[in-house]
Amino acid sequence: MTDKDFHNRIKEIFSEALELSETERPQFLEKSCGDEKNLRSEVESLLKSFEKSDDFIEKPAADFKEAFVEDKRIGQVIGQYKITKEIGKGGMGLVYLAIREDDFRQRVALKLVRGLDTKDVVRRFKNERQILASLHHPNIAQLLDGGTTEDGIPYFVMEYVEGLALLDYCNDQQLSTNERLDLFKTICSAVQHAHQNLVIHRDLKPSNILVTHEGEVKLLDFGVAKFLNPELMGDSSQTQTQFRVMTPEYASPEQIKGSHITTSSDVYSLGVILYELLTNERPFKFDGKSLDQILQTVSQSEPLAPSSVNSRKIPTSGGNPKSRIQNPRSLRGDLDNIVLMALRKEPSRRYKSVEQLAEDVQRHLKGLPVSARPSTFSYRAEKFVKRNVAASVVGTFLILSLIGGIAISLWQAREARRERDRARSEQIKAENLSRFMQQILQAASPEQKGKDARIIEVLNDAEQNIETEFANQPEQRAQAYLNLGITYRSIQEFEKAESLLKKSLQISETSFPAENQITSAALIYLAMNYISRLDIDEAEKYLNRGIEMERKISPNGSKLLALGLLQTGEILLRQSKQNEAENPIEESIKIFDTFTIENDPDYAYAIGELGRVQMYKFDSRAEGNLRKSISIFRNLPRNYENRMFTSLMNLGLNLAAKSNFDEGFKLLLEAEEIANRSKLPNSQFWAKNYLCKAYGYKGDLDKILEVCSQTVKLFNPNEMKEGVDNVYTYNFLGLALTRTGKPQEGEPYLRKGLALIEKVTPTDEVFVAIIKSALGENLLAQDKLDEAKPLVEDTYPIIKAKLGDQQKNTISALRRLVTLYEKTNNTELANKYRAELPQ
Repeated sequence: MTDKDFHNRIKEIFSEALELSETERPQFLEKSCGDEKNLRSEVESLLKSFEKSDDFIEKPAADFKEAFVEDKRIGQVIGQYKITKEIGKGGMGLVYLAIREDDFRQRVALKLVRGLDTKDVVRRFKNERQILASLHHPNIAQLLDGGTTEDGIPYFVMEYVEGLALLDYCNDQQLSTNERLDLFKTICSAVQHAHQNLVIHRDLKPSNILVTHEGEVKLLDFGVAKFLNPELMGDSSQTQTQFRVMTPEYASPEQIKGSHITTSSDVYSLGVILYELLTNERPFKFDGKSLDQILQTVSQSEPLAPSSVNSRKIPTSGGNPKSRIQNPRSLRGDLDNIVLMALRKEPSRRYKSVEQLAEDVQRHLKGLPVSARPSTFSYRAEKFVKRNVAASVVGTFLILSLIGGIAISLWQAREARRERDRARSEQIKAENLSRFMQQILQAASPEQKGKDARIIEVLNDAEQNIETEFANQPEQRAQAYLNLGITYRSIQEFEKAESLLKKSLQISETSFPAENQITSAALIYLAMNYISRLDIDEAEKYLNRGIEMERKISPNGSKLLALGLLQTGEILLRQSKQNEAENPIEESIKIFDTFTIENDPDYAYAIGELGRVQMYKFDSRAEGNLRKSISIFRNLPRNYENRMFTSLMNLGLNLAAKSNFDEGFKLLLEAEEIANRSKLPNSQFWAKNYLCKAYGYKGDLDKILEVCSQTVKLFNPNEMKEGVDNVYTYNFLGLALTRTGKPQEGEPYLRKGLALIEKVTPTDEVFVAIIKSALGENLLAQDKLDEAKPLVEDTYPIIKAKLGDQQKNTISALRRLVTLYEKTNNTELANKYRAELPQ
């Protein structure tokens, strides 16, 4: 065994041992090392050194660099990015500042696996990259690119955030309590977005939250985050809790104990962050404590209320006034209760969701009752008086001066009750829907249903509970059905999606005003569902209504409107109306651009559809847009490959048309592989259809006959209408039969293609001219010269004017012209046009 192999074995065994408890390790080491005493001795030495390090809890195995020296990367170019300096170290990777130097300059943060690049570490690193690709939120640092270095090390590229850590920013700017709370709400929004995408962060702390100089919050470092959705993980082993990979000061009790982790763990960490935002101290101090002492503190001690911490601070002449909330009394009451509720030791007694925590903070800022304390009469009255200072002063004056002041008191009490009832009603609605979605999140965890559980089981369970959960709450019921319908559609369960979306629409239309976003969303997603099932006529009925309503609701645009317009373009493309499709797709992209969500799968699909339109119009911009679409999709989880399918086919065909057959066929065969394992309707037909066209461009007659014949057999007229794509199949199959000596067999295909193209495309279009010219070649082969003559003569100038004299279709049309004049003994014209042929 070489030294390299020996060290690799040490790394692998060391990394796996860290995942186990101390009692499990001896048996594991005995099994893994066997009689190799030197190997076991090295691993045990590393484990012992690792446990003795001062900050071992925060360091995973990948951070143990004494044994393995890290590469020096400064000045290297990785992909399109030149590394300039190291800016941070994560548990699994090094983070560098890098400069993109190609068509434009851009500063980025580039993260590389470092240290112990074991399979486990690499898997976790890729897990972080996949998680980031699934999150699209303005307050989460965006993934821009990724790949593998020449020496086989995974990396990914993120937006470079220039700013201060959360606490440094708040203290440097001397932010007030309310300003700190506003920042905290933004942080909650980012974490809630992650939870809605079935991701638990597991390492929330101020150093992982940067604030730019403009005051924009950015949540970073999903290195130990966890996917709850087994469909997205790809490897269930990713869900295993990393051995002590945490920051104990911010970790939840169940995280420190090694118990089951849910989104409630992030709620606890946010509670610690809020505590520190308000006091500049943490609830517990763990410096110098052993793991046993930390566990004892977490299990038995209760934190002081934030107001008590602040009230004990005595400013000194040498103190930093920036670090103190100026009015500690402002924390008493609501804020104390909000923080302490988030920090409860039992997950079931904390806020049910991050959204509920943020809602209580917002209600405190508005002076409304919060859920973190009992709704007593004195509490409600206090809140009412604070919100209605002027009315309260007048009421007090009248009580003191007039006997009739009793009436004012009664009025105030009645208003307080009404306000309470309204607030409580809204709170209950939010809590119920949040709790319901939280149950789905928790149930989706593999630990809840076993590692082989599929998310669809969770969705089925959720559907059964909607009617009972929201029996008297139509808005929540409609929203829940809508959310589940959208989710079923995303996993290609189209019939189930249709049923749920129609339930949402029915409830919404009967319970709410004529124009509301649940209705418009249900209409648009129903249309999308019908398009996926190739029922275009039914799709149009819903889509037009949905877009019209959404334009009224969101006159400045919304992502929902962008989706609707994209579907309009999709329908027009399926109806072979390429020219009409371009405008709605471009409008859709403009709306997407306003959200700055480039890694969004819907945006990627829109860019791909624009490239598809441009390809049909022979627009040179098509290739760039198709490549951009595929690049975005490749940075997303694999479950988006069905949506990348169309862009792969179109780019592959586009490249084949330009004689770039190697890359073109590689992409087309990748699309065919997706089709073979996909639930997408007629996907195998489309994959064969595009391969047929590509072989047509290549001129491979044997492959054309083989693949195009398969394509014709796969077409199902009961499920889809014929369009331009079918025309190409008939054209290439007819030409291949013509050129292999079977023109009589090829003629029906060419005539069928011509009849179809004339039905769906104006007669002056170049497409029509191309098909007519091909039919002319077939007739020339059969010596039907009189019939062939107008087809060949009239089409050449149209094709040349549109495509230029070097394009394949132009050259083919020119050759037919030469053949025509040779067969009709017109030597002068034959020589004239022969001279124009490329040499």
